[in-house]
Formats: sequence, structure tokens, C-alpha cells
Amino acid sequence: MNFNLKNNWFNTEDYIADFTTKYRTRCNRAKKKLGNIFRKDLNLSDVIELQESMYQLYLNVAEKADFNTVYLNNNYFLELKKQLGEATHFFGYFLEDKLVSFVSMIKVEDKLEAHYIGYEPSINADRQIYLNMLYDIVDFGISNGFKKIGFARTASEIKSSVGATASQYYCYLKHTKPIINRCIPALFQYFTPVENWKPRNPFKQV
Repeated sequence: MNFNLKNNWFNTEDYIADFTTKYRTRCNRAKKKLGNIFRKDLNLSDVIELQESMYQLYLNVAEKADFNTVYLNNNYFLELKKQLGEATHFFGYFLEDKLVSFVSMIKVEDKLEAHYIGYEPSINADRQIYLNMLYDIVDFGISNGFKKIGFARTASEIKSSVGATASQYYCYLKHTKPIINRCIPALFQYFTPVENWKPRNPFKQV
């Protein structure tokens, strides 16, 4: 899922102004549901302090996924911040000073890549944290002058509801042993999950 940001969006208000009434109402309702949950930009010191909580929140999401190629190491987010520095950015979401959600982003030239997330499922259901994280990623992308946001391949329908569209990706694999190489296409097809989802378009028709 990718999202090309429009040149005439200078802030979140410009972006939301292009919504249809239905999606503008949905956006406003989601933001109200956050209530007293507040967002904070996490620096390296914050990630050091919160890394265990971040990893557990990540596992909450990863362990419920239909398909996972890898599970991250428990110090992944700390090392990500250490190695990439300002090229990576974290938002943490807190309820009464407890971390209940986070999102990581990586800056790649003029593209913003939405990276791994984590959240407390019970709170997400009531407060629509995940949807708010998507809006915040878009806001960060617009505010920092990015041209495109990469939203990865999961949760396609809700990502399309904030403006992302499906893109074709290609994977090239080659094994050193020819006999295994011949099996790769069938194996890859077998392990690739099938997603049935309805594309959404939050924007007014021009």
C-alpha cells in the first residue's frame, strides 16, 4: 500500500478538507475517541526506557498476524534508533503515563516508510488507536515534506480508508541449488496469504 501526497497539502487541515463528508466525520470521531491518550515523539532516551514495553506491544500485533516471515529481536527498536538516528522516528501513545501504542517510521529520501507498530488490543478497540496512528503518519509525512508514504502490505482496507492505494510488488529469489530453485515459485505461492478486502476512497471525486 502506497500513498502519494498531493502538492497542495501543506498541513493536515488541507488533507482532511479533501475528504468526503463521510470520511471527515469518521476522522473527527476517531480523534475524539482517543480521549485522554496523548502522543509523544520518542527520542533515543525514551526508546531505551520503553524498549521492553514497545517489544511487548509489537508482539501483541505480530502474534495475531496471519503470516509472519520473521519475529524481531527484543532489542530491535533500540538498535533501529541507534543505527539510523534522525532517519527513523517513533510516536508513542500514552494513557495515564503508560505506553499503550507506538509506531515507527523510516525516512528514505522523499519517501516515508511506515515501519513496525505495536498496541494494546483491548484499548485499540475502544479508542481506535490504529486508525489514529495512520492519520498521524499522514500528518507527519505532509508536515515534513515527503512525497510518498509506504504503508506496507497488511490491513489494506483500513489503510485505503486514509488514502493509500494498492501497488504491485515483485519478489526475486534464487537458491544456490537448482532443484530447490525450481520449487521456490510453488512454495512462495503456497505461503503467500490471500487478502480479500474492499478498496476505500476517502476523497471527493473531482
